[in-house]
Amino acid sequence: MCAGCSGGRPVSRLSGYLNLAGIKADVTRLLERAGGGRVRICVFGDRWVVSSRTGRQQVAGDIGSVARAVAGSGAPDWSWLPPAGASAGDRNGGRQPDPDAEFRRIQHAPLHGELPRLTAAEFTACLLRSVLG
Repeated sequence: MCAGCSGGRPVSRLSGYLNLAGIKADVTRLLERAGGGRVRICVFGDRWVVSSRTGRQQVAGDIGSVARAVAGSGAPDWSWLPPAGASAGDRNGGRQPDPDAEFRRIQHAPLHGELPRLTAAEFTACLLRSVLG
């Protein structure tokens, strides 16, 4: 729930994960970068404002809506992605978990207790792949 709204407002599971993992600002920057200069994204409390070069603004209530706006602005720019395996580090006893599988766990797992750990780049890439189908 949003602490800034009277009565609260539900926050999506993916948006909640960003806050709990401390990667909200990084994911926002990466999504803006993936927009290839076609969009500007600003955090506005528990929401995001996505602006196009033409001045059109959209208020997004969850990170999935932001990703859909970026994807809708044109083909995402994937050049910002780190080389394969470079961002994951040594996790899980040296095994590298599949980021897409971890992302699906985030979408369905409760947000209390142990959470899958994805870097901002991994999360952003998985998010964009999920909205692009």
